Amino acid sequence: MLNVLLRMREAQTVPSRTTLNSLLTACIRVGEVDIAAEVVLCWSGKFRDDSKLGFGLSKDVIHEEFHESLRDWRTTIERPCGETFTLVLKGYLEKNRVTDAAKFLGRLCSRENSEHVPCSFVLNGVVDLGLRDEVHTMLQEMASLNAPADSMAYTNLIKAYCKLPQPLKAEAVLRDARQAGHSLDIGSYVPILDAFNLLQDYDCAHRLFRDMKQNDVVPLEPIMNKLLSVFEKEGKPYVMRKLLDTALMEPRLKVDLHDWNRTIQTFSRQKLMFDAKATVKKMRQAGFEPDARTYTFLLGGYILMGSKINEILLLWAEIKERLASSPSTSSTSLKLNEELLNGFLTFFVKYGYFRHALDVIARMEERSYWADKQKLRNMYWHLHRDLYTSKHRSQRRIDMSQERRKEVAAFKAWIGYPT
Repeated sequence: MLNVLLRMREAQTVPSRTTLNSLLTACIRVGEVDIAAEVVLCWSGKFRDDSKLGFGLSKDVIHEEFHESLRDWRTTIERPCGETFTLVLKGYLEKNRVTDAAKFLGRLCSRENSEHVPCSFVLNGVVDLGLRDEVHTMLQEMASLNAPADSMAYTNLIKAYCKLPQPLKAEAVLRDARQAGHSLDIGSYVPILDAFNLLQDYDCAHRLFRDMKQNDVVPLEPIMNKLLSVFEKEGKPYVMRKLLDTALMEPRLKVDLHDWNRTIQTFSRQKLMFDAKATVKKMRQAGFEPDARTYTFLLGGYILMGSKINEILLLWAEIKERLASSPSTSSTSLKLNEELLNGFLTFFVKYGYFRHALDVIARMEERSYWADKQKLRNMYWHLHRDLYTSKHRSQRRIDMSQERRKEVAAFKAWIGYPT
């Protein structure tokens, strides 16, 4: 290769970039990667310095006439491109000479003698060849030589791993970047989070969020909301609660009642009511009182379980106690909504708790809420149509059930059920 270049100089012919790339390819194919590397470095303005290269090339092979040729041509020749750098790096990596590749890259990307060549630009071509692990090793070698690559090189490799997806390898690159002194921004973390979520590795996604918090990555709030949405959609309430616990320890993050309610709803949908109640307790410790939506989710969860009548009665008692202890004009008072009251009304009618049903009806009428009387009439007919219709009941039993009979009569009158 060197003889060809020297003859071109004698003929006063300036080689094109395509010609030089072809010569480099031929040189690498016959195993002369070091010569190709020296040509590229000199072509890029990184003039010969054997002490920095460490390739051990003799002056008989790379002599001053060769360097003078490239110096003369640099003013007229096209600059080397990404393909040029990739040829050399690929040549080293194919021979498992990662250390020499790192030295070449460190010298190439230094700011000496010429315009700066971004390390990320050089490495992108190697990454595109699928040599991600080799590039990762090269970045580690460069860091060990106290010549770490720029932060964009780490970010590009992280994104390349995440496309596979291989988020654990991307996370390892992230750690290497921090050890090399780079503080990567949120753009490097989001692809890893997305890859973990794609693989349904939600515990790792939460762990990475904790890592972001510890390393002061901003902004965190959109990431927290995104993760909550993903965990909610995938039905992962335990990870949601862990995420909220992490967020509570971060002053920059605001955890609101809506976030707690989403977690409680996810527990309730899966009939994990013990954990739903434990989450309500944590919510109260964080300074939030349950609202109408909280109670709606808890009620729905108990109804799904099918045999939690006592728990629902206790839930209604708690609501009534809160309503009685706090004026309706207070900003912290419980505001009942139509969905919650209709849920309790349906439950009480289904299980024959007509006194509680009348209580709910009174509160609905106070607020001008709508109730589906046709549905309630059908429910009463299917479940309770024979209630208190027997003509063979003793007077003593009739007297004992007098109060309940009045409640049933009042309810039947309200729904328009024929007596």
